[in-house]
Amino acid sequence: MGRLSQALTDLGARIRTEGVPEGLPFSHGAASLAGVGIWNLTCEFGEFDISFIGDNLDTEAIEAKYRDGVLRLTIPIAQKAKPRKIAISHTDQDTAINA
Repeated sequence: MGRLSQALTDLGARIRTEGVPEGLPFSHGAASLAGVGIWNLTCEFGEFDISFIGDNLDTEAIEAKYRDGVLRLTIPIAQKAKPRKIAISHTDQDTAINA
C-alpha cells in the first residue's frame, strides 16, 4: 500500500469532491489508503476511481509503476484465496480434488 500511495502522490492525484473543482490534495499513507473502500481521484490525465475488495488481495505485494503517462498496478491474489487441493477420505481410499 505504501508503494501505491507513493505512486498516487508522484502522479499528482487529487481527491474529487463537490464544490472543489480542482480536488483536494492527496496526502495519505498506506494505512489511510487501505482504510477507505473507494477513492475518487483526479489528475492531469483525467478522473479515476480505486476500490479495494475484501481479504482476497495480497496488499503487502502490491506494485505500482508510473511510466509514459500510464499508472500500472499489480495486485496479486492472496495465497489463502487461491484454489488448492483437499484430500477427501472415502472408505479406504484417499482422493484429491481441486477446490
